[in-house]
Amino acid sequence: MKLFPQNFSLYIGARLKGIALVLMVCVSACSSSAPDPFEDGVQAYHAQEHTQDFQLFRDAAEAGHAEAQFNLGALYADGTGVPKSYKQAMV
Repeated sequence: MKLFPQNFSLYIGARLKGIALVLMVCVSACSSSAPDPFEDGVQAYHAQEHTQDFQLFRDAAEAGHAEAQFNLGALYADGTGVPKSYKQAMV
């Protein structure tokens, strides 16, 4: 007496592929729609919108983004969009 039908493994394989496809679509949709203050800050920096890039880097830095923390320090060290302050650059 067989516990599973003969084509059970094909059925499970097809179901797993379908589930994997749905998960990939959901993950890609969720990741692309989330705002990223760091990336927005980089774009603002290149557009020389220094008030905006400072705010975006600060938001990302406060969230723990290491590159944003570095860039925020560089803005303070260079005096780009903020008063030059080596003390703030090192914080």
